[in-house]
Amino acid sequence: MPIVLLLALACEKSKTRASSEPEGGGEANGELGYSDASSSDLATLPAALADDDLDGNAARAEILWKLQRAMRVGERVFAANVGVTTTKFVAVGRIDPGGGSGEIEFWRWNDEQLADGQASADEAQRWLLVPITFDPDTAMDPLKPEGGPDAEQSRILAAILLARATLERELPAARFDVYAFREQAASGKLRQTRIYMLGSNNDSPDVELIITDAAKRNKSPSVASRRTHLDAGKLSTLPLTTAITPPGPSTIMRARAIANATSKPTEITDGSSNAWHFDPVTSALVQGPAPKPSKKKK
Repeated sequence: MPIVLLLALACEKSKTRASSEPEGGGEANGELGYSDASSSDLATLPAALADDDLDGNAARAEILWKLQRAMRVGERVFAANVGVTTTKFVAVGRIDPGGGSGEIEFWRWNDEQLADGQASADEAQRWLLVPITFDPDTAMDPLKPEGGPDAEQSRILAAILLARATLERELPAARFDVYAFREQAASGKLRQTRIYMLGSNNDSPDVELIITDAAKRNKSPSVASRRTHLDAGKLSTLPLTTAITPPGPSTIMRARAIANATSKPTEITDGSSNAWHFDPVTSALVQGPAPKPSKKKK
């Protein structure tokens, strides 16, 4: 399982959740492209997840579920160490390859870097790092590293800023948590960031965007594709009803979270009207409707 990155952003600052974000800025600056085809910072990336890869969707949903849990732990630690702040920041998470641990790192922008009203990806500064272990979900002692992002981290930040700006123009009242996965595009030539913008309230949709890297230093990243997994108002309405066939990672993740909380199967209806359910006993997505509970004999 590759290491993946998460950026959890809220579309407005909140005093009740430890999340914030830079304002403005879908445009990358002139330093985000590749210097050449064999740039030293271009580590191998996993192949792009195919839309019809059901096993891959389920595996990514499991990572999304852990990233969401890690973020909630990281937010609590941030609140205890920083508290309410007007500083613009984002939270970036990683899950280790074995899946048993990870970390949430908080990045911030100084006021002078926001004087033009925009947050540039490579101007972000590290702020707080929270190591986390799972089952039980526990934070270890936080660290306070220094410095800015490397080239690959800057590409992720630039992609997130572009995705946020894209949806904010169309859905200004929506609120999102944003999770980003780096991939090698299906063509094998381009590199991309697949972004899951998950509604953080029931009035916001779940949207997936693919942001293609800037190919050259004087170019900007661009939105290659977009699709909606769950419509606004449908994030917790059962069965979860998606236009995507088979169900995508974000819908499977939501079904998994509901099943885990209720200890009951959570049903999904996909875009072809096929029935699915997430079984909390086996922690697996199963095709077909959930079995009816057996009646107790008198």
